[in-house]
Amino acid sequence: MNTGKTTAAVHLVRGLSQAGYRVGAAKVTGTVSYEDVLAMHDAGAVVTHDFTDCGYATTVGLGIGQLRGLFGGLIAELTRGGSEVIVIEVADGLLQTETAALLRDAECRRWLDGVLFATRDALGAIEGVRRLREWGLPVLGLSGVLTSSPLAMAETRDTVNLPIYLSTEIFESGRSGAGLLSDPDTAIGLLRVVDGRTDMP
Repeated sequence: MNTGKTTAAVHLVRGLSQAGYRVGAAKVTGTVSYEDVLAMHDAGAVVTHDFTDCGYATTVGLGIGQLRGLFGGLIAELTRGGSEVIVIEVADGLLQTETAALLRDAECRRWLDGVLFATRDALGAIEGVRRLREWGLPVLGLSGVLTSSPLAMAETRDTVNLPIYLSTEIFESGRSGAGLLSDPDTAIGLLRVVDGRTDMP
């Protein structure tokens, strides 16, 4: 599911790091692809982990108890490593069995302050946001391959009342007004939405 999830996560890590936060980052589901975690480290994350650190080469076939333990363990390790802000990448689509189970689980949702949803097109954005909200998850905005098309961004804006964030420095006609995730001001703005605060640096 190449929707731009890792790219969005990497740019958000960079923006938060450049804003002065100690960022922890992890990939919680999928099949082993350690370059994704290394990319987040290179972007400025002070501590990174993925499910292989919990002994799994893949999360395919794991039950909700195992997923919950894995997710909680990764959060705990990132916190112990001194993270002030944590960015978690959840692999694969919302219809993938383990991803859906994790995001629908009340205990796992408790550890999530907000969701940045990476998608390919307007239809994916509309249905993805609907499903995430149905599961009780706070959707902060959209990113991913969607942002490579001004038309897709316009169609999405017309339907979904959410900000769209770029993960590449493309400022052509139709993309104006979309924040760049790697920009510290944009990253801080996302934290303000999460915390409901205006007194952040």
